[in-house]
Amino acid sequence: MAEAAMEMPQKTASTHRSAFVRGTHQFDIVGYSVRTALGVSNSVRSGAFDAGGRTWALVCCFEPRKLGSICLELLSTYITRDVVAMASLRIDDPTGAGRWPAAVWRSHEAHTFPARSSASSSTRTWELSVPNAFKEARYVHDDRLTVHCTVDVLEEDDATPAKTRNRFVSAPPPPSISQDLQRLLEAEESRWPPDVTFVVEGTEIQAHKLVLSMRSPVFRAEFQGSMKERFTRSVRIDGMSASTFRAMLRFIYTDELPVKPKGVASQDACRNKHLARRRAAMARDLLVAADRYDLERLRLMCESILSESIDATTVLATLALVDGRYSCWQLEASCIEYLASGPGTFAAVVATPEYQELRESSVSLVADIAEKVAMHKLAGTCSSCSSSSSTITSSVRPKKSSCAYTAVAARGTHEFTIPNLSTVLMGTLDIGHCIHSGRFHVGGYNWWLFVEVEEPKVHLSVYLQLLTDPGTDNVVAATTLDVADPNNKSPSPMCKQFTRAFSKEKEEMAWGYPDFITLESAKSQYVGHDGSLTICCHVEVASKPESASVVGGGAAAATITMPPSNIAWHLEQLLVREQGLDVEFLVEGETVLRAHRLVLAARAPALHEQVAAAAVAGMDGGGRVRIDGMRAVVFEAVLHFVYTDQLPSSGGLRDDMVMAGDVLAAAAGTVWRGSRPCARTFWPSPSPRRML
Repeated sequence: MAEAAMEMPQKTASTHRSAFVRGTHQFDIVGYSVRTALGVSNSVRSGAFDAGGRTWALVCCFEPRKLGSICLELLSTYITRDVVAMASLRIDDPTGAGRWPAAVWRSHEAHTFPARSSASSSTRTWELSVPNAFKEARYVHDDRLTVHCTVDVLEEDDATPAKTRNRFVSAPPPPSISQDLQRLLEAEESRWPPDVTFVVEGTEIQAHKLVLSMRSPVFRAEFQGSMKERFTRSVRIDGMSASTFRAMLRFIYTDELPVKPKGVASQDACRNKHLARRRAAMARDLLVAADRYDLERLRLMCESILSESIDATTVLATLALVDGRYSCWQLEASCIEYLASGPGTFAAVVATPEYQELRESSVSLVADIAEKVAMHKLAGTCSSCSSSSSTITSSVRPKKSSCAYTAVAARGTHEFTIPNLSTVLMGTLDIGHCIHSGRFHVGGYNWWLFVEVEEPKVHLSVYLQLLTDPGTDNVVAATTLDVADPNNKSPSPMCKQFTRAFSKEKEEMAWGYPDFITLESAKSQYVGHDGSLTICCHVEVASKPESASVVGGGAAAATITMPPSNIAWHLEQLLVREQGLDVEFLVEGETVLRAHRLVLAARAPALHEQVAAAAVAGMDGGGRVRIDGMRAVVFEAVLHFVYTDQLPSSGGLRDDMVMAGDVLAAAAGTVWRGSRPCARTFWPSPSPRRML
């Protein structure tokens, strides 16, 4: 009998690593006496800072005539595990003479921020203690209090990865809306021919009015309003090169720029410099085009590129480019910050030929630049941010940041011009719809105005909306709204004022007047000779403290925040607002659903071919395409996916699975990738009845 084989012993090993990752932040409160003299409880928040891969802020709470408490707030929204941290506070002798020892408080045990709490929950705030040795007479100097905070965050690393089950379900490919719309521009592959031709520098460039109107308010006014371009198939474009217009069209169709990202480099240093110059030149041209056709995301992308390429030879050209373009305030701020970063920087710019040329061609612009640089340097003592690094036990470099709170008010004025008011009223600005201005910046916050028509279409409503998330703060703004008088009468007789606390917690992020001005009054008294109406907004708000992380020396460039891609949202709005619908489907014999043939041609070729075949054969049902063998709710879900690249939610997991199963069966004959999101929907609770 054969001897049983000896089973070899198994050897396994795993490692768990723990370390504290440190971050420090300096918070300057300028105007300390203002906060203590308010007579009521109030608070100020520092700028956001990073420690241990999480985002934090300090909140100093004031009681009448004294500093009451200091809290550490966890701002990070998405955390999958509890955050464990220790903290300390230090307030130094502000004179630097060492007359008083530092007032220090340290936590004796760690504090846990639970992962399952909401961003607005009180469990995201840890009340620290004001150091016992703190006395205003000792540590408040020149009405300024400086608080140093150190945060140590526990970092854990399990080196043994968890095993993953085989799911046997294909992962859905990435969204394809951009690629699908781009195919419409490729004439040889297009399933839907262009309906407008642009003549640019003698070159004919074809496009689709529906796509252009969907993405640009200016094109929408031209092609869907009463302008002559609505009925023409050929439009001449002046003041723009053909290459720039093509690049802008590519962005409109794909939300992408036809330039290589900065991070993509070649081995040839000379070639890299050439590509960088070409990238910046394209961004300058596209910035002008984006401003002309009100393409906000494109403008911000160009601003970001130009902000990255600022140096002594380009900064003046960039400032000249944004002069008078008030929506480009972030790029202008980056340029001014660069010029004010040091005396050597400004001297180097003055020595360039570009400076001499600008000085000869525009003395007023040079004077304006010099004034803004001087103001930036003057304000630098209140808003400077710095960083340094040191070695700690865990061998992880700590992050250091600083910010200042200044108890002053910021003022700003924004003019919102609505061109061709009569055309807009007949088209875009219908009851229930609104138009908004570009974003503007006052007091560290982003704002915009939006205008809508109230039923029964008698009044224009005007509202001011806060776009920046204020957290738990109340942003108090004193606002004046008026209408620019085309006859230059001053002051304007149409003027309304309000002071309002904008609050996220109270869901009060917009405020204004539902009956700001009657349409009759607007048309008869305030519309200019060119048909435009201009609404002026004057805002006064307490400045918001800002902070930034700066690595190494020099000044930090202003951060330009870009909104996410919004092609899917624009497509969805076409469907929701029922604009330009040109095909109807009859489902279950009674339900009528509408769509755009152009969108079907790009996104659902099989469904488009069905529509085309029905048109050739002669549609029944009153000129509608019949859809048999499918529930109306399922076909509506298919259309929703065609327009958004997402499956709709029907309110519950069970209903979602039934919906996904039905769409899975329908998608095989309609759209390319609809089946994979459906299959993914089935996965969370697999069973023999649900496996496909």
